[in-house]
Amino acid sequence: MSPFRPSFYTVNLVATPEGLVAWAYPRNGSDSLWRLNTKEKTWQTLPTKGKLFGPQVDNSGVAYDAQRKRLLFFIRNEKAGVTMAAYDFASGEVTMVTATGAEKVKEDTREQANFREAIYLPDDDLVIIGATGLVYDCAKNAWFKKVLASDKPPITKEGSYNIGVMYDPHRKLVWGVNTNSQVFVLKFD
Repeated sequence: MSPFRPSFYTVNLVATPEGLVAWAYPRNGSDSLWRLNTKEKTWQTLPTKGKLFGPQVDNSGVAYDAQRKRLLFFIRNEKAGVTMAAYDFASGEVTMVTATGAEKVKEDTREQANFREAIYLPDDDLVIIGATGLVYDCAKNAWFKKVLASDKPPITKEGSYNIGVMYDPHRKLVWGVNTNSQVFVLKFD
């Protein structure tokens, strides 16, 4: 049995070089981060110093920032635009992140521009949020809005929670599939 509450709405998984990490609500206690021990087939609590907010239904994402060896957590927040935190693997420290350009997130008034999938692009040192066109620049600690070709067909009109996205490191592409099984590809330049 996993130590976190099962919920496809709030359990967030992210692959890291240190293994698969889950960000979720605990069954008991206050832990919110676990790493899968593949040999023992058990989840082990990651030590944390500091408070990490919990995920929200269809409105949170986590990405592994490879250059800084940290996890980045995102929640769309109607008042501030976005709430962010970082988890440092070396120290276990959780810190809140205040990025410039949060108004770009707040200005995106699409009700369905949810923060669900956060994809790290290692060559660009960027995190894109699903198919929203919202991009976080890790080096500059800043948000910007990118107009996507997918803003024209119905891919983002269905809601960013209805699309699955992944990064293909060999081709340096982002693949997306929507509820109608339409496949889209994005090359970030």
